Amino acid sequence: IVLDVKQYIYENKTTVSIGTEFLPVNNLALRAGYLFPAINKQQSEIVNGAMDNIPGYQGLGAGFGINLLGVQTDYSFVPYGILGATHRISVSTKF
Repeated sequence: IVLDVKQYIYENKTTVSIGTEFLPVNNLALRAGYLFPAINKQQSEIVNGAMDNIPGYQGLGAGFGINLLGVQTDYSFVPYGILGATHRISVSTKF
């Protein structure tokens, strides 16, 4: 379980996110997390998103990772502002 607090100095905002990763078997990782709305320090109010002009940059995200034959493949489903829910896929290897 992880807790992440990011402070954006120039925007006077702070974001808080929490997440977890579970390894049911050796080569499979299940992940889930939540990004809370940004807190605007200047006005001491919660803003609907990490950026004022992009609502919906918050919420529940989930994904998984598979490591087969030295190739790591990751998939995630996360909210991303006006784009709505986004799907991200990455493939990586070490050599």
